[in-house]
Amino acid sequence: HKFLYEFLEALKMQGVDTALDTSGFGKREIYEKIYPYVDTFLYDIKFMDEKLHQEDTGVSNKIILDNLRFVADKIRKQKDTRLWIRTPLIPGATAVKENIEEIGWFIQKELADVIERWELCAFNNVCKEKYVKIGQDWEYGHCRLMEEKEVRELAAAAEKYAKGNVVV
Repeated sequence: HKFLYEFLEALKMQGVDTALDTSGFGKREIYEKIYPYVDTFLYDIKFMDEKLHQEDTGVSNKIILDNLRFVADKIRKQKDTRLWIRTPLIPGATAVKENIEEIGWFIQKELADVIERWELCAFNNVCKEKYVKIGQDWEYGHCRLMEEKEVRELAAAAEKYAKGNVVV
């Protein structure tokens, strides 16, 4: 995180617009330190259900959501940073209507005044061959690409909560 801080600071000093793509899983102090140097946060929300998040990612989402609330509060006060939520649509995992609705409810309840967009990122399996080459199993290697109809249905569910801000 020291490199990240110094890198973002140097970019901002040169007038470069910066973005941080993050899972949100990190120490609060890191987010406090880098916040002034980030113009756009690309923040992943995979699951709202803590148990599902733990099972799928190996970590609780408590720190992730707490850091997201911190970023949102800073944006409310300073209005100097953009917030984009990103949800990867993984068939059989995150690409479930109930999951999208739970995330949408959270966005509507806690982020509606600060979110600029909510991206639903359709699953792709481009990295599948990389896992084969390094001899590792990939738990999503069996997943098929989603059909456009499936993605549109999930986008419609999301749109109920983040009206006009959903991007597929």
